[in-house]
Amino acid sequence: MPSQFKQLDPPQRVLLGPGPSDVPARVLQALAAPTVGHLDPSYLAIMDETRQMLRGVFQTKNELTLAVSGTGSAGMEACVVNLIEPGNVLLLAALESILSDEDAAITRGAALQAASGVASKEGN
Repeated sequence: MPSQFKQLDPPQRVLLGPGPSDVPARVLQALAAPTVGHLDPSYLAIMDETRQMLRGVFQTKNELTLAVSGTGSAGMEACVVNLIEPGNVLLLAALESILSDEDAAITRGAALQAASGVASKEGN
């Protein structure tokens, strides 16, 4: 049965905004590779190598180094809920933005005290 839609063929563009950014050709090639399950031995080998490379980037020998798939906010939340204990005070220093609101919401969700030091964009 013939398709009524054309095959997707987006043009090559140089992306100059804050993100997402251009994807290198080798990444596009990797995305076209067959999918393997999260318990497949080849996937586990890839993740072990990724963890090893991350330890090099962060200059650590910590075996618990791992990649977390998610947004920056997801990474921030993972840090807060795993490193800060209830009753600790966490000082949030940030420019007035949606991100400072998200950080405060994360600490409230983790039942932590947050002392916010927020500066306006105008420097006031």
